Amino acid sequence: MEDALKIAKENPEFEFVPSATIEIRPIKTKEIDTGFIYPTKQQYAFFEK
Repeated sequence: MEDALKIAKENPEFEFVPSATIEIRPIKTKEIDTGFIYPTKQQYAFFEK
């Protein structure tokens, strides 16, 4: 969580927009309604050259 906050604060938008906020949410891996499972980088590793 702290790493995500640190990365987000590096966004230059925070220098120009005093009201900018940070929201950290977990990565969605599956759609509850449809059951769709999002692909992972590991699933696409064979495409990388």
